Amino acid sequence: MGELQFLEKMLGNIIRPIIRESVEEVIPKYFEKKVQRRYSIKEFCEKFGIAESSFHNWANANGIERIKDGHNTYVDADIVDEKAARGEIGKYVHQKKKRSHKL
Repeated sequence: MGELQFLEKMLGNIIRPIIRESVEEVIPKYFEKKVQRRYSIKEFCEKFGIAESSFHNWANANGIERIKDGHNTYVDADIVDEKAARGEIGKYVHQKKKRSHKL
């Protein structure tokens, strides 16, 4: 019995630090995972003032990547906010064309 207890203690002293190091290394990485913010098509359209029916054409023209999650479509909120801050995308503003009044 003395040899068995000695071996258990030795193995415990060897294995315990290895497990502790592994756990201390893995656990913080698990909790550091960044949660991706997303806008649904409806939220995006409300924010930028475009119709939902024209969202995909507008997104293609402005280089907005879409994320599919089952039947739902989203856009990465961080990328959209960054592009909006740089002025690459913004609220739609209707441009009235001046008419020439020639008779």
